[in-house]
Amino acid sequence: MIDGTPREALRVLQVIGSFEGGGAQRQAFNLVLGLDDLGVNVLGVAVRRLGDFVRWNRWQSKFVELGADRHRPLTLLRAAYRFRLLVRRWRPDAIHVQGSDTLPFVCYALRGTRNRPRIFFTWQDSGRVLHQQGHARKRMLRALADCEEVFGSSSDVASRLMEAGRLPSVGIFHGGVPESLPARPVAPPLILWIGRLEPAKGPELLVRAASELRRLGVSFRVAMIGRPHPGSSYFEELRDLIRQKGLDDLIACPGYVDDEGLESWISQASIGVQSSRTEGLSMALLEQMMRGLAIVATDVGDTSVALDGGRCGILIPREADPVALAGRLEELIRDPELRRTLGGWARERAIAKFSIQAMAQRAHRIYERALRSPTMGTS
Repeated sequence: MIDGTPREALRVLQVIGSFEGGGAQRQAFNLVLGLDDLGVNVLGVAVRRLGDFVRWNRWQSKFVELGADRHRPLTLLRAAYRFRLLVRRWRPDAIHVQGSDTLPFVCYALRGTRNRPRIFFTWQDSGRVLHQQGHARKRMLRALADCEEVFGSSSDVASRLMEAGRLPSVGIFHGGVPESLPARPVAPPLILWIGRLEPAKGPELLVRAASELRRLGVSFRVAMIGRPHPGSSYFEELRDLIRQKGLDDLIACPGYVDDEGLESWISQASIGVQSSRTEGLSMALLEQMMRGLAIVATDVGDTSVALDGGRCGILIPREADPVALAGRLEELIRDPELRRTLGGWARERAIAKFSIQAMAQRAHRIYERALRSPTMGTS
């Protein structure tokens, strides 16, 4: 594939730490597939490991892993050497990096190379923007200066990155998700929450709202799907809260599930909830919109952009209390027509603005525009 592809087509590497299935990882994965559909010669590169998400997919040939382990310095050096050889052999026109820990690695590996590809970078983490200190911060600032263009995952992330990094400008790069068939909701209405199980994502808000909904006497179920944070007791604390509230019969909280398991849940859901206290633009939110779920979401990051200012879903304040969330959910549970209307509008919005195809076309325009420019530099 690498050696037999015509040289005329645009050649792009999508680089990230790993493709483990989180939001940023799924965005990078989706971008590989979307650019490939546009006729771009694209290769996904995992600095550490591919992850099961890629291994289980038929597109594995479009991805490579470099085998770095941040706890073993020699593996980092070997990975940098492998990446340098890959760039020399594959001769990409552009390298798009996702993830703040990956950008310094890419810039270090390419140090001193001639005819270096243009580097594009998207800062995904909305909670920590240029948070590094000391030498790590200096390395990050040098790496940002090496980029042709820098983006944030939302307008807020872009603004904070531009200010903290003293960059002349930072763009916004929104993700995209696959087009898929609408869900076929079951009764009673299933409320679906998807995200990392950690305090910043606010899953306990939905648990407490579910307790209020039971008091109000409405009929519903809840599924909370997500990967527990490594080394944290939060997952068990959340399950303890569910038991304390007597909601074991209403709330399923299995933790991480594979794609088949997720499909089983999302295909039955009527309502999608985002309760995050910080967010760029949630891939889970976009996936729920694409399936036609009626959305209730905290107004964080660019969630309002995704929901067209609240016209395609219900926005609640970032610090909403459980009673307020329960009130908006009660509206949807008691009004099937409202659910169908908001879900339909959300799906139309997702197809038009946040599909893989729309994201890939945005990226392609960015690369082509920069490659037509004879000058380098962050813009």
